[in-house]
Amino acid sequence: MKTKYQFAIFIFFLTLIHPLILVAQHLDVEGDSKIRGRLDLAHDFDPSSVYIGIDAGINTTNIVGPDTFFTYNTLIGSDAGSLNTTGFMNTAVGSQSLSLNTTGDRNTATGKGALYFNKTGQQNTAVGEETLHSNTTGNDNTAIGRNALFSASTASFNTAVGASALYYDTTGGENTAIGYFAGLLNKDGRWNTMIGSQAGRDFTGGDNNVFIGQASGLSHGTGDNNVFVGRSAGRMNNNSNNVFIGDNAGRMNKGSGNVYIGHEAGMLDSVETSNTLIIANSSAFPPLIYGDFANNKLGINCSSPGEAFSVVGNIAATGTILASQMACSSDRRYKKDIREFEQTLSKILKLKPVRYRWRAEEFPEKHFIKEEQIGFIAQEVEQIYPELIHTNAEGYKSLDYARLTVILTRAIQEQQKNYLQDIKNLEDQNSKLMELYLGLSEKIKNLEAHTSNY
Repeated sequence: MKTKYQFAIFIFFLTLIHPLILVAQHLDVEGDSKIRGRLDLAHDFDPSSVYIGIDAGINTTNIVGPDTFFTYNTLIGSDAGSLNTTGFMNTAVGSQSLSLNTTGDRNTATGKGALYFNKTGQQNTAVGEETLHSNTTGNDNTAIGRNALFSASTASFNTAVGASALYYDTTGGENTAIGYFAGLLNKDGRWNTMIGSQAGRDFTGGDNNVFIGQASGLSHGTGDNNVFVGRSAGRMNNNSNNVFIGDNAGRMNKGSGNVYIGHEAGMLDSVETSNTLIIANSSAFPPLIYGDFANNKLGINCSSPGEAFSVVGNIAATGTILASQMACSSDRRYKKDIREFEQTLSKILKLKPVRYRWRAEEFPEKHFIKEEQIGFIAQEVEQIYPELIHTNAEGYKSLDYARLTVILTRAIQEQQKNYLQDIKNLEDQNSKLMELYLGLSEKIKNLEAHTSNY
C-alpha cells in the first residue's frame, strides 16, 4: 500500500456469535504495510487491549454485562499470551512471551520466551530472551538479561540482572543477583545478595549471604551468613559466618567464623582455619593484626598470640598504661653472651631526677596529660647510659624506665657491697682497738701493782 488511504471493516461475523452492536474499526496507514497473523488494535469487547502476531492473546476472554471490565493487555509477537484467559494488565513483547499465561496479571515480558511458562504468577518483570522462562506461579520477580532467572518456577521476590543471573533458582526467594552468571547455581537459597560478574556463581543454597565483587564467593556451596566484598573475596570458601573484605581476602580459606580485612588478607590460608581475625594489606604472614576468637587472644605482628594481647616489636604510648601486673621475656633459653653488668654506682650519682610538665598545648596529637610528672631528661641520661634511649624517625627520644631498674639494682648491690666492706673494716678496727685497750689495761694494772709495793 503506497498511498494514504482509509478503509472501514465491518466485523459482520461477530453478529452471528454475540448479540452486540456492530462496531466499525478503522486503520490509517501511510507507506508500506505488511501484516501476517492477528492484528487486533481495538477489540470489540475490550478496546483497552492490543494484540499483534499469530495467536497473540487469542484466548483472552472478557466479562460482559454488569461486571464488564477491560484487561489492558498488550501482547505483541507470535503466541504472545496465547493462552491468556482473564489475566489483565500484562505486557508481552516477543515470540512466545507470556505464552502459557492464563490468569496471571500485571506481568511485563520482553524478549523471546520471556515468562513463557507463567500461568498465575503476578507482577513479574522479565526483559531478555527466555528470562523467567520457567516461572509458573512466582510473583514479584525482576529478571533482566538473557536467561536470567530461567529456571525459576515458584520463586518470588527475586531480582536478577545479567546474562544467566540466578539461572537455576527454582524456589529461592528474595535474592538479588547482578552481573554475568551471578548466583548462577542457586536453587533454594534465600535473602542473598550477589553483585559482580560470577559473584556466587557456584552457590547452590544458603541464606543471608552477601557476595560483592567479581568472582566473590565464586565456589561457595551452601554456607550461611557470609559477607564477601572484593574481587575473589572468599572465592573458595564453603562455610558459614565469615566476613572477608578486600581484593582476594580469604580467597583460599574454607573455615567458618573468620574476619579478614584488607587487600589479600588471609589469601593463602588454604586450610579450614576458623574463628580467626586477620587485618593486613598483603598475603604476608604473620599479618599486622591476628586474632583468635576461640580463645579471645589478639596479636600484633604475630600469628600465635600466647596471651590475651601479644606484640612482636616496640610499643609507643603517650598516655598512661595501666596494668595489675607486667612481665617481660627473660628466659635463659632465649639469651646468649651472658656476662655480669659493670659497676655503675658512680654513674648513677650523675643522674638528675626532675619534676616537669608535658607541653600538651604544643603537641596536641600526643594527648599528653597535664598533671605534674617526675622522671629524667632523655638527653641527659643518653650521655651516661645511651643503651636506655630510643630515638624515633622524627628525632624525638624516649627512655626505657624498665631497664633502668637493672642499673639501679646493680648500683644498690655495689653500694651494699661497699657498705658491708666498710662494716668489716670498722669491725677489724674495733677488734684492733680492743686488743690495744686490753693490752693497755693490763699494763696499767701491772703498774698499779708495782707502785703499791713502795
